[in-house]
Amino acid sequence: MKTQARCASVLVVLLSLGTSCRDVSAPGAPPPRIVPPAAPPTPPIPTQPEAAIYVATVDGAAPTLITRGYAPAWAPDGRRLALYRGDGSVYVVEADGGGEHRLAEGHSPSWSPDGSRIVFTSLDGISVMDADGSHVTTLVRRDFAAARYRDVSTAVGAPVWSPDGRIAFLLLDVDTGSSLEILIVSAGGGDARTVVVAGAGTGGPSQASWSPDGARLAYSNWEGQAGITVHDLGGVAPDVRYRDPAGIGYVDAPVWSPDGGSLAFAVPVLSEDKHPLPGRSDVWFMSAAGGSARLLIRDATSPAWSPDGARLAFVRTASP
Repeated sequence: MKTQARCASVLVVLLSLGTSCRDVSAPGAPPPRIVPPAAPPTPPIPTQPEAAIYVATVDGAAPTLITRGYAPAWAPDGRRLALYRGDGSVYVVEADGGGEHRLAEGHSPSWSPDGSRIVFTSLDGISVMDADGSHVTTLVRRDFAAARYRDVSTAVGAPVWSPDGRIAFLLLDVDTGSSLEILIVSAGGGDARTVVVAGAGTGGPSQASWSPDGARLAYSNWEGQAGITVHDLGGVAPDVRYRDPAGIGYVDAPVWSPDGGSLAFAVPVLSEDKHPLPGRSDVWFMSAAGGSARLLIRDATSPAWSPDGARLAFVRTASP
């Protein structure tokens, strides 16, 4: 199987514009020590499960259940998490699980650098609202690329705010569930710029993660095998390719640590015949400079670093 398991609705590969890829295997500085919490095997997943969001600290303490939902995203102050639920709505909750409230209909939230606004995927496309759910505006319409892809039903999703105020998002093929492009748009609106195009038969790139300096994007993809690509937006450096860093044959969307030293990502748990088990994955991490990946948290997906790098929020589709 040449696609990668995902918590959101999209994923996979790329063909970078005007750049080449090189493999990197030399180890860099050791990533931060995070001891995987002990966890029993995930029980069978019920029909239509509502996943749980946990937070784990870097000292190896047992993770704390925060709430139910998907795709946790830390506010820049580290005191709140945005998320979405199976009811199709975006919520905000305090980092200790209190003060929860619904904001708007949509999914895949991401905070602005100053914490005053949230970008998310709405029914209309890529939308932005104030952090209290007010003043919703749409930056990119769902069908904005229809003229370029006349034979494909397209949509947009997976927006991520950059440290300097830009927003990266995916253009999706609705019929296949794969992605076609990664694009960037100003938080104030305007024309979107394509920065990554999927190669033929690859399935497309995953949701992107911004480097802390806003100069690079990391994403998972398939180029003959699973891997992570780091794309230099300035076009100065060639793309860096990490092939199958966990040695398992699959890798999900990576996320950069706040200090830029590590990449965390989910890897599906495999059956005895080497096929991904539905709803089962572990979170791994590696140095952003390359080297071997190490297990971080068992039975987890959708990792999100806290702004100070001391905690990780993640999703577990199992009963607490």
